[in-house]
Amino acid sequence: MVDAAFAFAAASGHLKQRQLDWMLKRNEGAHANWVENYPLLVGVLGFATMAGFSPEDIDRAGLVYTVARV
Repeated sequence: MVDAAFAFAAASGHLKQRQLDWMLKRNEGAHANWVENYPLLVGVLGFATMAGFSPEDIDRAGLVYTVARV
């Protein structure tokens, strides 16, 4: 759906094709990075749970990771 919106913007002259290609490539890279790092986050939070860290500390770590990624 996003790709279609970008393609429409390029076709209507709001974006140049070069800009569109760059945005799509950047978006795909960001998604691939997230997919690669998500299992690590889940593993770390799982080990923290098994190690007996408080739920508040685990929640805070997940929140810090999420905010840092934005």
